[in-house]
Amino acid sequence: MDAIILRGFQTRKPHLQSRRLYGSWQQDRKDRGGRRASAANAVRHVRSTAACSPTNGVNFVCGVQNPEDLVPIPGTHWLIASGLKDGAGLKLVDTDARTARLFYAGTPAEQRPDKKLFPNCPAPPDVKTFNAHGLYLRRAQTPGFYMLYVVSHGALESIQVFTVDVNGLEPSLTWTGCVPMPEGNKAYTNLAVQATSNRVAANSVAAFSDGTIIATIPQRPGTTNAQRLRGEPTGDVVEWKPGTDSFRVVPGTQLAGNNGIAYRPLPRPAGGAR
Repeated sequence: MDAIILRGFQTRKPHLQSRRLYGSWQQDRKDRGGRRASAANAVRHVRSTAACSPTNGVNFVCGVQNPEDLVPIPGTHWLIASGLKDGAGLKLVDTDARTARLFYAGTPAEQRPDKKLFPNCPAPPDVKTFNAHGLYLRRAQTPGFYMLYVVSHGALESIQVFTVDVNGLEPSLTWTGCVPMPEGNKAYTNLAVQATSNRVAANSVAAFSDGTIIATIPQRPGTTNAQRLRGEPTGDVVEWKPGTDSFRVVPGTQLAGNNGIAYRPLPRPAGGAR
């Protein structure tokens, strides 16, 4: 089986090649903006065409932005990729065609908020600023459907929740709600002035079949990256249960830079005993 790698491209600075393509940059200030944009677009096309060619049995899917996490949709050739950049959002990856497209466009048809389950969710994510980090996919109770949990940064530090429908020719996505991450001074009341009203940022997420959500916090308020690199406990796991107001810190989960998290249900003992 061939390997497939996702690639994103940064075009913040024109490549040196753009100088050769478009001549001297010592032009009137008035003309620079248009010339830089044209050069960057041309170079991006050259780069993407070359970089997306198969190399030594490795195939590339290009056009995604800062892909941070991936989840496969079981039994299909589809992947969901997150984008750790404002506006990158979620991408649906076709591993057969080796292409990617925007998975959540924020249209009214893609929004079906569950106000009963997520009463504290103010609004769906804005696609212009949707910054997606960790992902988790679990089967829903209805066959052919999955629940997708997304760590979201930007305007609202939160866990965004979507329903994925795989009954059609291509998977479709519907936003159902979110759980805001807790404010630092409410989640960590023992930290006094070190914790502010800023919401803590999560890294990874997982969820149970009953809707419980767990997420990792790499750095609680008052800790530093230097402490994390020294191996000091800087992070926690937080948990939200349906019907509760907010996440709570799970005791005994303090580690150095809590990062990934996974959940695997244990098989039931023979005879149905619990």
